[in-house]
Amino acid sequence: MRDFFRAMGILLLVVAAGFVVGSIITVFRYVLPAHEFRGIIGLGGIALFLIAVGVGLLKLKKWAALAFSILCLIWGFLGIRQAIEGSIHPVPGSADWLGFVFHSEVESFEVKTIGSRETR
Repeated sequence: MRDFFRAMGILLLVVAAGFVVGSIITVFRYVLPAHEFRGIIGLGGIALFLIAVGVGLLKLKKWAALAFSILCLIWGFLGIRQAIEGSIHPVPGSADWLGFVFHSEVESFEVKTIGSRETR
């Protein structure tokens, strides 16, 4: 199970790096001329949070496992909400049912996090 947490930490650091690169490209193209530095502060806070949780998962800390579990819960909720809204108001050609699959995959990470006793 330790390898699972370390792998999720590395994956979260890769996601944070992609988020930082994507944010820099977006901020300099769209946000910076119009709103100056207000957009940079919010994006920087999200990136720092993802980096902190990724490093915490690499070091097997309980607070990082809890934060990762909460992130999985939020992402799973957003996926199931999209699937439910898509089933109530269907759009031809839209694959809203994938939200149910996404929810089940993301929630499996949360169950592994809650059921593990290997974090310190």
